[in-house]
Amino acid sequence: MHTDTFRIRPGGLDGLVDHIDIFYNFPDAQDANPEIERAANQLGFRFLDDVAPIGPEFKDGSGKQSWNPGLGNSTGTVFSVEAMENHTTVSLTWIYSIQLADKYYSPEATASIAATGDYTRSWTASCTAFAG
Repeated sequence: MHTDTFRIRPGGLDGLVDHIDIFYNFPDAQDANPEIERAANQLGFRFLDDVAPIGPEFKDGSGKQSWNPGLGNSTGTVFSVEAMENHTTVSLTWIYSIQLADKYYSPEATASIAATGDYTRSWTASCTAFAG
């Protein structure tokens, strides 16, 4: 991956780095189509498998929105992504987050991410582990 903008974020109470964010800015959202295809095919973002390519209708004047198409882990590293869209200016910013927290690298988590693009620890399991 190549970028000129990235961010390193500590997380949790220990303050260790658990996210590295990589920013891609596409002044014309249609230029992001090859990256969206790469994210689905090479990085394993299952939620992007059926996404239609961005076309000229993207510029509809409706302003900004953001969405998160889940997680991918085909490379062995877990990535999340956030897409920040501006339908008025036709720009798109794609923010990959490399997820470093241990919870994403258990056999259960990696299998769930590979199959569904999602991994969510249940609230009950988290509370039980915290209380125990």
